[in-house]
Amino acid sequence: GLKYTTVGNNAFITSAYVIVVPFMAWILTRERPKTNSFVAVLLTVLGIAFLTLQGSFSISKGDGITLMGALFFGLELALLGKYAKKMDVLILAFLEAAVAGLFFWIYTFSFETVYVLWDRSLILSMLYITFFGSVITHITVTVALKYTTSSRGAVLCATESLFGVFLAAIFLGERLFIRGWIGSVLVLSAVLVAELGEGMFRGKANLSQ
Repeated sequence: GLKYTTVGNNAFITSAYVIVVPFMAWILTRERPKTNSFVAVLLTVLGIAFLTLQGSFSISKGDGITLMGALFFGLELALLGKYAKKMDVLILAFLEAAVAGLFFWIYTFSFETVYVLWDRSLILSMLYITFFGSVITHITVTVALKYTTSSRGAVLCATESLFGVFLAAIFLGERLFIRGWIGSVLVLSAVLVAELGEGMFRGKANLSQ
């Protein structure tokens, strides 16, 4: 999808998985997500919009492909939230990584022309993406979803955009403008809402009675 759209659009549309996870989990587990989960999802999407979107937002071929990827990632989180509580999480994470790797290689050699110029930079990049960006990340998320809900997990995963902005500011010297600060506050607020739980809304309801 990124090949046919802008980075901002891609980052924002990818966050659509945060919206669909609570509903997918609802279908799979028959348990309705709590009110705070829906509020956290809304705050997350708004925050990511401030962090990633620049200028006008237009729909393109790449946006559609990105949306499909986001939906599949949302389904992945919903399924992990269900089965991580029933299976050995390390075995589940290994199977997930193995299947993803297999399909990656099949797709690559079926639809792409591969040219590889081996050098130290490429090898280090591949090692980082493989172990830190894929294996360790998936194991961590899978283990975490054994002890929390898919909806909360999705909100926490969405903080990657927030970390991306701050790391870009630290290591690449990119400036964080007012939009970025607003988006950061919204994403952090979403995490707090997700973690504080349903009690904060029940408390308000009781006070109004």
